[in-house]
Amino acid sequence: MTEHARSQDFLALYNMTITSHRSVIEIDKQIGSRIDDLERKINDTLEKNETVALLAYPPFNGNTHINGVVKFSDIAFSVGVNNISAFKISGKFICEKRGVYLVFVSTASSIAEKNIRVVLNGNHISYTLVSNGHWLTGTTAISIQLRIKDKLWIEADNLVVAPRPYTFFSIVKVQ
Repeated sequence: MTEHARSQDFLALYNMTITSHRSVIEIDKQIGSRIDDLERKINDTLEKNETVALLAYPPFNGNTHINGVVKFSDIAFSVGVNNISAFKISGKFICEKRGVYLVFVSTASSIAEKNIRVVLNGNHISYTLVSNGHWLTGTTAISIQLRIKDKLWIEADNLVVAPRPYTFFSIVKVQ
C-alpha cells in the first residue's frame, strides 16, 4: 500500500469521524428537546391533578355586622393550601396552583337588599343580593381560571351575617 493510499484512507476515516461526531451532537440535541417536552407534559399533568380544596366559616358564634372583607378563619377542611394562615388573617385566598376553580359562598342575613361579592385581584367578578325578608340567604357559585398569586376574597356591604353553618366559603380546584 502506498503512502498516498494510506493518506487517503486516513482522510476518509477522519471525515467519517467528523460526520459521526456531528450526528451524535444532533441526536443529543433531539434527545434533550424530547426530554424537555416530556418534563413539561409531566409537570402539566401533575399540575392538573393537584388537589386543592378549602371549606371555611367565619370565626364568630353569633350574628356579626360586616362591611368589607369577610374573614373565614374557622377552617373546617383544607387540602393543598399551604398558606392557610395568611388566608385566616387576611380573608384572602392566594392561589398557589393555577387552574380552574369552583367558588361557593353562602350567607344568611337579617338585613335585606345587601350584596356579597366575590373579588379577584381587586375586581368584582360576582355580586349576590340577599333577598328581601328576615334571615334569607344569598348564595354564589362560580367557576374561574386562577393563576399563581391571584388573590380572591369575599366582601359584604353592611351585612349582619349569621355564623356557621349558615355562612361559608368553599373553593375547589377542578382542573
